[in-house]
Amino acid sequence: MNTTTENPGATEAKPARSIDTDVLLDRVECLLVLEEFGLAGQLLDLIATRRMLLKTTFTDEQAQRLAVARARRETPPDLDEALAPVVAAPDDADPLKVAAIVEEQLALDGWNRGQKAALLRARAWLLAGAGQLEDMLNTAEEALRIGLDLGAHGFCVQLSRTAAQATLELHRYQEAADLYRLALTEAAAGEPIVIVEPPRQPHGDLLGLISSLHLLGQARSRATDLKGAEDVLREALQLASTPPASEHPAVSAARAEVLYGLALLISGADAARLDEALECAGNAADTFTVINAKVDAGRALALAARLLTSADRPADAIPFLERATAVLAAEPEHLVGCLDILAATYAQLGRTEDARAAEEMSEHMRTSQS
Repeated sequence: MNTTTENPGATEAKPARSIDTDVLLDRVECLLVLEEFGLAGQLLDLIATRRMLLKTTFTDEQAQRLAVARARRETPPDLDEALAPVVAAPDDADPLKVAAIVEEQLALDGWNRGQKAALLRARAWLLAGAGQLEDMLNTAEEALRIGLDLGAHGFCVQLSRTAAQATLELHRYQEAADLYRLALTEAAAGEPIVIVEPPRQPHGDLLGLISSLHLLGQARSRATDLKGAEDVLREALQLASTPPASEHPAVSAARAEVLYGLALLISGADAARLDEALECAGNAADTFTVINAKVDAGRALALAARLLTSADRPADAIPFLERATAVLAAEPEHLVGCLDILAATYAQLGRTEDARAAEEMSEHMRTSQS
């Protein structure tokens, strides 16, 4: 390359700061493709402010790009040109054939990074629909790299959710947890508003993260990594216990399930930690009761009773069983089994009359059901 100049002291005709304007315009154009209108608007305001403060002028090309960007932000097109051939495919077309159209579009020159990210997202969705989850995740990862580099928060929220669901189907729970964490981080960083996205359950990403950690804990437990299992369940419990999200019924239910899982894990890991396991089971029952999940509350109370009877403490199990029968009073299908356990425990303690009463109630419930 020839780097010689006739006049080393001469300045470029184009001010150096105009390069920054072009870079900002590039990013704005990419963000508009991804429908990140809030951040695109902030950057347009920044460009205007810099122009005023630095007393710079725009080239004709820059002025035209600014006008087009403002117009697109105010009146977004129904579809970006990069996606037109993809959307034109028939609704009943084979997803893999449509994915091939996307690949043809990606092979063309001239697309900006936003258009490439949008095409990659479309390919990821199509591959997911075709059950090609590994390819889908690789494509989503490539799209996420672009989205993160652009600061396209809403785009990254949406795509990381989709990828997390795919990793769950593949039983890759650590990856799912990482992707849900990314969704939460990106949602907190900007406006997670994506026009094509349907309404979601409140705290959906948090619930996805808690569920992924719960599943990861169960997988580690099956692999006899009990410490690793407890660590991730404790993390899930902390996430599910943090206000204000913890006050939502769905998050409360997730917290109760994690507590139940911890009770099982701790009791199986170390008999000396029985009291810890009982506390977890009791807290799970209390939480289920608050959200009116009576069957689940009865399940947690029955677990506590079972742990106590297994530890030769039947007398201590009685209060849990009695509470369980009260909770399940309106759930005859589940009440019968609990009454049978209660009757057997009474009998073990020599409380013959109480045992007989529980047996009679159980028999009555069976008769009424039939």
